[in-house]
This record gives sequence, structure tokens and C-alpha cells, in this order.
Amino acid sequence: MAVDGSDTADRAIEYVGDIAEGVGADVVILTVVPQTPTSLFGGGPRGDGLGRGMGARQGAVDRINEYEENQEETHKKILDNATQKLRKKYPGIMVTAKLGRGQVANVILETARKEEVDIIVVGSRGYSGIKGWLLGSTSKQVVDECDKPILIVK
Repeated sequence: MAVDGSDTADRAIEYVGDIAEGVGADVVILTVVPQTPTSLFGGGPRGDGLGRGMGARQGAVDRINEYEENQEETHKKILDNATQKLRKKYPGIMVTAKLGRGQVANVILETARKEEVDIIVVGSRGYSGIKGWLLGSTSKQVVDECDKPILIVK
């Protein structure tokens, strides 16, 4: 199950819990810290190397680093909240929490392969129109590239 703190991801917890409880399955909960400008321009996490050859000012690099740290903390909280909700409502289920980093759909797919999951559950963000065309949606990308069953919760 992939979570992002959205209402649809919260609703998906109910589905995952019901399914896992019904069939005696374990659950892997994943949240992904999205790819940031530093990773897009060859810097690593926390801005390693960003701007050294690109002429970026140190103030800009510091702001990017702060943004990345805030994103990571936010996603850790999202993961912790989702894990606690699932464990509280479904105490008999074995839950594993994972924090990923990178392009969200790719990390979901990679984690699903590594963990050998039987089904992927994601919430629908509901992008439509131009925003959906430009950005796409994580759930659509996962559906397009995955050979496993997928449950998209609205």
C-alpha cells in the first residue's frame, strides 16, 4: 500500500486492513519522498554537489536542502500515522513500514517487486484536465507499468 497523506490514502487503509484481515496477509506500507531539484540536476539527497558547476548561489542550495529535509520529515510522519492507524484498527496484521525516495511511481513499482506483493493499493488524487495531462497521476503510471493487480481507492 502506498500512502501520501491524502484523504484517498486514508480511505485506502480501510480497504487494505479489511483485505489483509480477511485473507491473513501481511501489509507493506510505503510512502515516497518525491524527487527534488537536487536529484534532478545531479546532486544527491540534501543537495550534495548541487550548484557547484551550475552557478547556483549557496542561499538557493540551502533553501533546497531545507525543503528536502522538511519533505522527508513530513513523509516520515505520514508513514507513521498510516502505520499506527492500520495497527490500531487491525492488530492481528503484520505491518512493515517503508520510506522510499525518488520518482514516486517507480519507487512503488520497485518496492512491489522487491517485496513480492500480491496487490498494490493506492489512492486516486483525481487530477483531470490540463493538470492531469501535464502531470499525469501516480496511480495511472503504476497501472500503465505494472503487471500486478492494483486497487485504486477514490
